[in-house]
Amino acid sequence: CEDEGTALLITSHNMVEIERLCERVIFLSGGRVIANDSPEAVADQFGRADLEGVFLHLAAEGVRHRDEARTQETDRA
Repeated sequence: CEDEGTALLITSHNMVEIERLCERVIFLSGGRVIANDSPEAVADQFGRADLEGVFLHLAAEGVRHRDEARTQETDRA
């Protein structure tokens, strides 16, 4: 890619593969970019040992936010 001036976009839930193949990773949550850096820098940003830890953390956060929103909707009803 560097020789040709191109990039390759890979989307995957396999964080081991992503760490091995990618120089830069972007994590999205709720349609927003929440991390955009090297795999090591993103793991550090979230205080995790690797991207798998980041992925699991963000997935758990997403579930927590969804549950909170459902609770708020139920409380209003």
